[in-house]
Amino acid sequence: MATDINIAMISGNLTRDPELKYTASGLAVCNFSLACNRKVGEKQEVSFLDCVAWKQGAEFVSKYLKKGDRVICEGSIQQQRWQDKESGAARSRIVLQIKSVQGFGPRRSSNQAEQQAPPQSEEGSP
Repeated sequence: MATDINIAMISGNLTRDPELKYTASGLAVCNFSLACNRKVGEKQEVSFLDCVAWKQGAEFVSKYLKKGDRVICEGSIQQQRWQDKESGAARSRIVLQIKSVQGFGPRRSSNQAEQQAPPQSEEGSP
């Protein structure tokens, strides 16, 4: 029987500053969002993806990255489901559970030179 594969590699820009929190047991967790562009004919389309980093990866993201920074993230896709408290409607979202992230510095304009990247983080989910 074949094993399912759930590996995603996404590059994009952070849409907001990362939000670092700690669980009740002291585990670091960092939430952030990526804007991922793709060209469709002559148009640019943007997709937004929520990301979650854990442990040292969470602390790395919080320390080295900020809104607008370019990154490549590797992780696994997770669908989260819940019931809306007000309407009772079923809700869901797709989240990238970060395994590793590589920062490439702030967003560049087309005429800027490549900037030095901060160190790379490799960390799995809890």
